[in-house]
Amino acid sequence: MSTIWQNIRYEYSRGNAVVKLAMLNIAVYILVNLISVPFFLSGIQYQIYTNFLAEWFYLPSSPEKLLFRPWTLFTYMFMHASLWHLVFNMLVLYGFGRITNDLIHNSKIVPLYLLGGFAGALFFMVSFNAFPVFWHLGSVPLVGASAAVMAMLLSAATLNPQGHIRLILIGSVELQYVALALVVIDVLSIPFTNPGGHFAHLGGALMGWFYIFQLRRGRDLGYPIRATAKFFSNPFAFVASNSRKKRAQKLAYKKATEPAVSEAPIISGKGAEGFGRSFSSRYKNMTIDECVDAILDKINAKGYDSLSQEEKDFLAKSSKKK
Repeated sequence: MSTIWQNIRYEYSRGNAVVKLAMLNIAVYILVNLISVPFFLSGIQYQIYTNFLAEWFYLPSSPEKLLFRPWTLFTYMFMHASLWHLVFNMLVLYGFGRITNDLIHNSKIVPLYLLGGFAGALFFMVSFNAFPVFWHLGSVPLVGASAAVMAMLLSAATLNPQGHIRLILIGSVELQYVALALVVIDVLSIPFTNPGGHFAHLGGALMGWFYIFQLRRGRDLGYPIRATAKFFSNPFAFVASNSRKKRAQKLAYKKATEPAVSEAPIISGKGAEGFGRSFSSRYKNMTIDECVDAILDKINAKGYDSLSQEEKDFLAKSSKKK
């Protein structure tokens, strides 16, 4: 048993964000259903247990209830009502999440998943409180990762619309047609079954498209989520990293507003003013300004901590010269 647990931990630690999200959803489903076994065996108590889960961990359609259960905005998107519900969502998450993960940075996957879940929750609550057909139903719960998974699907289709995915019994289909078909099915299914779930799917789909639309324009909607997670995981490191980023931004501002220091290439075969071969090879034939630009772009993409020591030293030296 210890070996199995070690293998699971190893697979989780080495997996990308899509694998970790899938494993987390599966773990939650197993845990919830393991706990349900003794309740089921006791007879009447099983219904009490399921009612407790729906009341305190599923997303309520009532805004008043949500005020006293804000954590349900997170918990609902990691829980599932049935094994088939879980299996279908995880297959879609893995299939389309893998495509998205190949096209954007791994650190953006979890924020995209969460934002898709939040958008689905918003569409679900607005629809149940705005349309008269739902008013007589009272507070209805929402559960499942479908909205978050739809965000992953639409992001893959937006990033690579003409890319292909192989579907069982159908064959190879372009991503844009898969996404269009599922969105149309959700819209047409609203009057028949699970209308709240279909509205949630549409909210997640819209967020998946909008996230990539904004990312292409230089706006990362997931940054506040990553920053919050980084702060709570290590507040002191977060503050220090922010301070370094501000210094880098000041340097960028100076670079943009002051004349160039030199237009001559700064990298020679022997290195740049004492910098090593690795640095020389990476920034070969660049001017000082071009080299600073490249390093600042690296900071924006991966953070200050991704710089080598030589890049940090060069940035500091360039700042002093300016």
